[in-house]
Amino acid sequence: MRLVGCSVIVVILVLAGIPSPSEAGSLPRVEDQFRLLADDRAPGREISRALGILDRVATNVRENYVDAVGIGQMEDAAIDGMLKIDSRRGATNVNRLLEAAAEGLLSSLDQHSSYLSPEKFGDMKIGASGTFGGLGISVSVEDGRLKVVSPLDGTPAYRAGIKAGDIITNLDGVSTEGWTLVQAVRRMRGKPGTRIRLTIDRGGRVFDVPIVREIITIESVHWRREGTIAYIRISSFMENTADKLRAALRQMWAQPNDAPEGLVLDLRSNPGGLLSAAVGVADQFIESGDIVSIRGRKGDGQTQRAKPGDMSRGVPISVLIDGGTASGSEIVAASLRSLRRAVIVGVRSFGKGSVQTITPLDNGGALRLTTLRYYSDLGTTFDGSGLQPDIAVEKGPDGGADVQLAEAISALTRPSLQSRRQGQGRSASAAAPSRFPRRSPVGGFPQSPPRPDDVAVIIGNADYSRLGLDLPDVDPAYADAEGVKRYVVRSLGIREGNIIDLRDATGAQFSRVFGTDTNHKGQLFDWVRPGQSRVFIYYAGHGAPGGDTGGSYLVPADADGARIRLNGYPLQTLYRNLGRLPAERITVVLEACFSGVSQGGSVVPRSSGVFVRPSAPEIPSNVTVISAGTAEQVASWEEDGSHGLFTKYYLKAVAGEADGKRFGNGDGKVSTGELEAYLKDTLTYYARRYYGRDQTPQIVTGRAR
Repeated sequence: MRLVGCSVIVVILVLAGIPSPSEAGSLPRVEDQFRLLADDRAPGREISRALGILDRVATNVRENYVDAVGIGQMEDAAIDGMLKIDSRRGATNVNRLLEAAAEGLLSSLDQHSSYLSPEKFGDMKIGASGTFGGLGISVSVEDGRLKVVSPLDGTPAYRAGIKAGDIITNLDGVSTEGWTLVQAVRRMRGKPGTRIRLTIDRGGRVFDVPIVREIITIESVHWRREGTIAYIRISSFMENTADKLRAALRQMWAQPNDAPEGLVLDLRSNPGGLLSAAVGVADQFIESGDIVSIRGRKGDGQTQRAKPGDMSRGVPISVLIDGGTASGSEIVAASLRSLRRAVIVGVRSFGKGSVQTITPLDNGGALRLTTLRYYSDLGTTFDGSGLQPDIAVEKGPDGGADVQLAEAISALTRPSLQSRRQGQGRSASAAAPSRFPRRSPVGGFPQSPPRPDDVAVIIGNADYSRLGLDLPDVDPAYADAEGVKRYVVRSLGIREGNIIDLRDATGAQFSRVFGTDTNHKGQLFDWVRPGQSRVFIYYAGHGAPGGDTGGSYLVPADADGARIRLNGYPLQTLYRNLGRLPAERITVVLEACFSGVSQGGSVVPRSSGVFVRPSAPEIPSNVTVISAGTAEQVASWEEDGSHGLFTKYYLKAVAGEADGKRFGNGDGKVSTGELEAYLKDTLTYYARRYYGRDQTPQIVTGRAR
């Protein structure tokens, strides 16, 4: 089993593959520093045992961590961890050094890898069972204060009137200020039937609440009817979650004459849990298709596929997400959207697209290590970036109406969701996966050294009919984006974790990534290392003119073709904001033209080419733009829709064909001149041969003022 939750609720024991200290690779500088800092009274055997555990940690990281890690990097992090503590205090000096070194090493890798002391590991195993003596309350530590996230329905805390947002200032008269989350949880748990007194600060009103501990059994699935709609709340993914959901769905359809007409799946504040449970939940709503693919550093992994049978009978689905939606719940939301079973409503999710493996250690503790990343059926990962909703709705005021739920219910009546079930019944999702090509046939990209500071944005907008209005689809956009992603990772050396990878990007996502007219500091700005990062941007989708304004626009997946000036993303804004990035250099590749006409049909009712006219947006000096054609032209596709012609021959060019004898000098590099010559010989020829029209690629580098 795998752990995919942001909050730990299960434990995975991986006992094989951990060598003995004599077999493990050593950390010589760490050993020297450890012996220097260790208490002189500590037995040599105790120090050797601690160093053996550190060696096991390092060996596991070197062999199993999702990215390659050097010995020097591990040594620096472990030593830094030891130097941050007062190493000369207390009889537990060796244990404290071990914990500090292991935590320093593991926490330097990513925010989810960590060292678990024997106490923390024991608490985790208690939580894994889903049954324990306690209060039934979820808490967090914010600014040194213990804050209630939420009480669980039907638990002692719920019955005592504890509310989300309450501050617990004292437990049995002892101040909780500065406590860790582990300290608080351990103090609140205890023998069933025992009493604990909570001091609550609720908006300045301070009062005591006595609560008697009980055996807490976590119920992860709740449901109710909202008129003709069924509302399903899943709070976490535990061993029995898929079975509980299956039982609920059967109950919903027990009365055929009163079956729900749509479903709202609420995954807000769901931190994840068991991967198998998350896959089992998604499978209830999908007839066929890939739910999630899991891959490690060596490319090994597996793909979880849906089994035949849609328990939801093909009815429309809305999925609610928020900033607490993480990991397993993101898998469910992403798979339902990419397989066209649901729209996502709410705010951006947490962005945890990785899997952790828990490995016990000889001292009773454990290491928690990121070993895998997971990907949707489109090959995208949201690790670090989160899922952007199709319909963005902020949470309403506390105590007020649930505006996000109201919008999710409203979304179920939209024609784009209703049309999926007409005449399809239980097979509503079966035809969706094959609607657009998803795999690029182009490969053979040369391998380049990694560039850990470089960043890429890859956008493939194919499915305009799902959220857009009066816009044709762009059939090859998914396959185009997938091929470019492979090129970016292999030939440009950009890590997958440094790629903002979007399919069917909405207007809100364009603004989040690139910024707006009034604020240029979007997500891309935050990811760039000043003076070090190179940025690569690829977009496949519609382009459109802006009418009388003379501007050009990228067309989000939720745009209205008749109102591009209102809901398109202006090229002028894109280029201006890119010019403000502190990047070394920026390359923009556009599989789009801006005439308002595409191979799939008209993008806007009236259109004219504007991209190459004097009113075209100015390109900053550090930006090179490579586009599919001039503004008045049409971006052509392969005859079978498998690729945009421009992207196909662009990828072939950078794979090495443009460096061949006809176009290049054979030096193993593709220059701008070689690329331009190759594209004009291939792309321009085949566009004329297939469709009898001109398509001339453009390569423009901004000039310094």
